[in-house]
Amino acid sequence: MIVRVTIEIEGEGSSEQLQSILRNLSGIATAPAAEPAPALAAGEAPAEAAPEEAAPKRRGRRPKGEAAPAPVKPAKKRRNKSSRPRAPKGQGVVTRVGELVGTPYFDEERRPEDVQAELLTRGYDVDVRQIYSVLKQLVDQQKLQRRKDDNNKYIYSTIS
Repeated sequence: MIVRVTIEIEGEGSSEQLQSILRNLSGIATAPAAEPAPALAAGEAPAEAAPEEAAPKRRGRRPKGEAAPAPVKPAKKRRNKSSRPRAPKGQGVVTRVGELVGTPYFDEERRPEDVQAELLTRGYDVDVRQIYSVLKQLVDQQKLQRRKDDNNKYIYSTIS
């Protein structure tokens, strides 16, 4: 058995009225279902529940205080890692710059652009941003040292 109840409360003391109604309803819900419905007086028709109507969709502005619907975010496009070409093991930027560290190349102070030019002469076209990163790793590993020159740019050399 499904029972629909509509409660309308206005004015002061509405919270007390609501609590009282809810207590009464909980007593009805726990009461045995064998009780018959109240008898109607002669000539009275049973009250029919109003059919639920869907509210028409609003147009224009939302009333103040009404929350905006959550925006639907488009799904993020994920890059397929297999589509990016990757250098075979032992042929990456770390290896190439590491080869330079093992030679007397860094006995003189070098800028990252110098390292890029040297790798280009050896046939390796590498972005200078990758070289910055690798040189910083080598400094962290204490294989190179760095300092700033007069133009406030880093220069790298072997640890003396």
